[in-house]
Amino acid sequence: MMMAYAPWNQLPIDILSSIFERLDLEDRIRFDLVYKQWRTNLKRTPKLPWLMLPYDPSSQYLSFFDMYEGKVRKLDLPSSAQGGWFFGCSKVWLFLATGTNVDNLRIFLFDSISRAQIPLPPLSTISSFEENFTARRSGWNPAACIISGVEVSSFDASQCIVATTFYNNNKILALCKPQEDRWIIVEGLLPDGYFYGNLSFFDGELYACMLCEDREINNNQAPNSQTHFITLENHRVNLKLISSTPPPTYLFFAAVDDKKILYHKDCSRWPYLVEANG
Repeated sequence: MMMAYAPWNQLPIDILSSIFERLDLEDRIRFDLVYKQWRTNLKRTPKLPWLMLPYDPSSQYLSFFDMYEGKVRKLDLPSSAQGGWFFGCSKVWLFLATGTNVDNLRIFLFDSISRAQIPLPPLSTISSFEENFTARRSGWNPAACIISGVEVSSFDASQCIVATTFYNNNKILALCKPQEDRWIIVEGLLPDGYFYGNLSFFDGELYACMLCEDREINNNQAPNSQTHFITLENHRVNLKLISSTPPPTYLFFAAVDDKKILYHKDCSRWPYLVEANG
């Protein structure tokens, strides 16, 4: 008599959780990629993340420091990703830029475990791109001089939305879905004198810090937080603008011998959005 076994995707959650808790971070990521319900239903104890180490564009692999295991891990790069520049990460995705100038600059989502490489729309589809994004530094990938922040909404690239901000034109926000033809530009939402700071997706909504160019302004003068609805093809994105105007910070430098203050320097603090439970 033959025995019937339940399919893997029908295993009880407590058994899957027990398996998951015994995996290191690399295998946990592979585990998540197998079946969507496993990723969304499991209760999990978080492990320390990997720290990406400095990357040489001539290298054939990426190096990470595994803070949980206390060792360096090396992951091979496909030839299509070698020579590129990695400029951020969100969820399981790294952001990869290839090309040596604005004309051939391409941006990808890159998964260092599965080595999946998913193209994003060319930045040249942004209106007046050439005129507004002109910053250059010798020896730098052009994306390093253009993109200031980037976030994705989901682990699933087929469902996620990508949001990015820019150095030269920090009053606009660009949104897209992977493998689509163009970026959707959001502008005109910020009060005068404000620009976009840190971004973060949470619960399907996009949060963005509004920062003031005048560092002497205080929180009593700051605009109220705002909610806007952005249509992106067949998706609607809720954008929540969070007003953040930290007061100026003054650093004082003192001489070692007589302990007198030599001078002070006016500095600023940069606020970040963080995800927290509780």
